[in-house]
Amino acid sequence: MSFLYDTQEVGIEADPNSTFFDAIQQAMSELDPDGLVIPSLISGGTDAGLVPGVKVYGFFPMMPSERLPMYKPLVHGHNERIHMDDVAYGTEFVYRLVMNVAGPQA
Repeated sequence: MSFLYDTQEVGIEADPNSTFFDAIQQAMSELDPDGLVIPSLISGGTDAGLVPGVKVYGFFPMMPSERLPMYKPLVHGHNERIHMDDVAYGTEFVYRLVMNVAGPQA
């Protein structure tokens, strides 16, 4: 068996041992004290290579709910959508993350 590579691209990685990842964990624990943020490897495309030197994590939290299995076929598909409660939860997470990284402005 042999393989022929049409292209050979270098993968994008962002080390979880960083202050930014720590801020993600902090924001998540504020929303869900029992929640865990676990690094994982996901195949697929990313625009992360367009912002060299910037840590990029593919992460957008949603509340545990009976809706999660419904989302799997909808992600990046025709008529992609999520419930407003999950948008609000993710928005609150992003707000807390920005506040943890940038701090309150006077």
